[in-house]
Parts: sequence; structure tokens; C-alpha cells
Amino acid sequence: MAVEGIAKILKWLLFTFYLVFWLVGLVVLGLGIWLFVAYGKFLDDLGGVQYLNAPIFLITVGSIIAVLGFLGCFSAGTENRCCLRFFAALLGFTLILELVAGVLAYVNRSAVGDELEKQLRNSMRDYDTFNEVKSSWDFLQKTFDCCGTSNRTEWRTQGGSSFTSNNFTPAPNSCCSSSVCPPDAKINAYPPSGSNYTVWKRGCYQAIKSQLTDRYVAIGAVAIVLVLIQIAEIVSALIVANAAGKDDGTILVA
Repeated sequence: MAVEGIAKILKWLLFTFYLVFWLVGLVVLGLGIWLFVAYGKFLDDLGGVQYLNAPIFLITVGSIIAVLGFLGCFSAGTENRCCLRFFAALLGFTLILELVAGVLAYVNRSAVGDELEKQLRNSMRDYDTFNEVKSSWDFLQKTFDCCGTSNRTEWRTQGGSSFTSNNFTPAPNSCCSSSVCPPDAKINAYPPSGSNYTVWKRGCYQAIKSQLTDRYVAIGAVAIVLVLIQIAEIVSALIVANAAGKDDGTILVA
């Protein structure tokens, strides 16, 4: 029997949405792979906080979205009652996992922040020992306009022997905030009067925290929208499944 009525509209709406969902998943997956190749060792080099590795997170999320999108397209396209119900149940299970993960992340946000600050500070002593750590710190300080974990003075106390043997308070050259910086690998964290360069005063932990805090509202809004969309998907899939024919898979809506 021909597909008609509200079920037909829902079917094609579901199919179109899942197609876009699948494409978005591929984009997120590709972005995660690119970030992993380009910056995959960044946080690991700064102390091994692997559960904060954004590329791995994007690859995981992108893969899940792509698989769900493909299953959704198949279920809506074939109008198969069993597939639609299974997909609705899978979406419901995924939604529960997302909510649990969100709650755990919110509850443990302070512990995650403390661990990140600890790992950043511990890695400072290896700045001149491992090139990967040096590159990561230079990238971090140039990207977030910061110096040290809490402040620029920390390099003298936490940066290892090469930072304590100077007659001034040293900091890596990447802490320089001027367009023209000294050629030295170590610069004075407190440039004397008359110097032609300046140094970032803010610590990198606070800089990272501020970046995340500034985006809390946007992140929360996106999360709420995604939850509402997933609920709408589940309801629509169940409506189409209940209207689907038991035997031949066609939709029996007059």
C-alpha cells in the first residue's frame, strides 16, 4: 500500500534529518582525525591527561553520530517496523548515556580542573628536558596569551634547573606578548624599565578556564537543543513504526 498521510511526511523528515545527521557525523569524525594528527600529543605531552583529549572525544562522537545517522536512514528508508523500533530504543539508550555523562562532567568539573592544573604545573619542570613538552608549552602560551600555570613567576620555581640559574626571573620566550621579542630562549619575566618587550601576566590554567567559562552558556544551549531533537527523533520513529505494515513493511495510513 502506498505511503500516505502524516506518516509519509514523518518518514521523509526522518530520512532527511538522519542523512544530515550522518553527514555531520562524518564531518566531526574528520575534524577529530585532523586534530589528532595535528595536535594529538598536545595534552599528553603536558602531563598525560588523556581523558581531556579533544581529538579522541571528537573521533568517538563523530563515529557514533555517523553510525546512528546511517542506521536512521536505513530504518526510515525501508519503513521497517523492527528497525525503526530498534533505532528508537538505541536513540533512547544513547540519550540516557549523554545525560549521565553530562551530569558526571558537571559534578566533577572542579576535580577535572584541579587535575589539569596539577598536570600543567608538573610538566613545567620538563620544559628543557623533552622537546615535545617544550613545543606544547610554547604553543599553549602563544595560543592563550599566557605564561606559566598560575603566573609568570612560576617558571623560576617550577621550570627546572635551567630556570633557577639566572640572575633574573626567567620565562620562556613564548611568554613574550610584544610583536618584536628578544632572540633569547629565556627572557626576563619582569622586563626592566626601558625594555622594548612585555610579558603575559595571566597564567595558562586561568586562561584555559576562562575560555571554557565564556562558552558555558553556548555549550548548555547546544546540549539542550540536541536533547530536544533526539526526543523528537524517538517520538517520530515510534509513530512511523506503529504505522508501518506488519508483513510487507509498507505504511498503513489512510
